[in-house]
Amino acid sequence: MAVYIIILAIALPIGWLIAEIKGRVVARRIFGALTIVSACLIGWGVGMLQRLNYNAWYGHASKKLLEGVAASLPTELPERKILEESAQKFRPTYENRARYDVLVDSILESLPNKEQNKQ
Repeated sequence: MAVYIIILAIALPIGWLIAEIKGRVVARRIFGALTIVSACLIGWGVGMLQRLNYNAWYGHASKKLLEGVAASLPTELPERKILEESAQKFRPTYENRARYDVLVDSILESLPNKEQNKQ
C-alpha cells in the first residue's frame, strides 16, 4: 500500500508537469487538482500516524511514572500497594492516551483520605 502511495505522489506531479508543457488545459487542471488533493491526504495521513505515535509515548511514559512513584514510596505505605496494583492493570495503547484520566480517578478513589484527594 505504501508503495502505491509513493508512486502516486511521484506520478501525479510528473503528469501535471507534462500537461503544463503540452498545454492541454483539461489534463492540466485534472492533474493539478489530483496532485493538490493527494498532497493534502498524504499530509493528513502522516499527521494521524504521528498522533498515534504520541499516544503510545504518552501511555508508556505514564506507566513508567506509575512504576517509578510506587518504587520510591516506602513498602509499608498502603499507597505503594495501590500504585503497584494500578501500574500492573495499566495497559498503554497507541489508540488513545491509555485512559489516563480513568486511571487517575481510580487511584484517587483507592487512596485513604478521599476528602483531601478531591481538592
